[in-house]
Amino acid sequence: FITESFDGIEYMITPNTFFQSNSEVALQMYRRILSETGGKTLDLYCGVGSISLFAASAAEKITGVEMVQESVNAAVENRDNNAIENAEFVCADAAAYVKENRDSFDTLILDPPRSGMHPDMIQHIKKMKLDKIIYMSCNPATCRDDIKALEDYKVESFEAYDMFPQTPHVETLAVLRKK
Repeated sequence: FITESFDGIEYMITPNTFFQSNSEVALQMYRRILSETGGKTLDLYCGVGSISLFAASAAEKITGVEMVQESVNAAVENRDNNAIENAEFVCADAAAYVKENRDSFDTLILDPPRSGMHPDMIQHIKKMKLDKIIYMSCNPATCRDDIKALEDYKVESFEAYDMFPQTPHVETLAVLRKK
């Protein structure tokens, strides 16, 4: 494994897990996410818990959901190594988890795969009683499509970050509020 540190939080990253490739830009994004986090927070597609653990100090409680068991194991170890007590991690399909727990959260953090969210996931999110959605994406086109499908939310802010310098790719961060 390798380790990475963001503002005092240490992350253990194992070979088969996901972590942002540009730490400097990721840290800028995580600080922005932290500033928007509050209440009971759900972090979908959480990987090794990087966003969950970084945002935990602003949340009443944060739950990270990831379907890769190795990532969840790393997230739990990262939580324990950093003595963060208000974070929990669940190994589950994100859509199935949301369907069963939709009334439990105030804020949703999303960092889905490049392909965006499955239509079923969007339908489950629409049934949640969320104040805010924080949507991080490495694909502006699928981010646009997903936001358009979440028609009960308005875009409060939208920012682009050059996570992949000297390539045509950009990472985006949108903050959505319930209309």
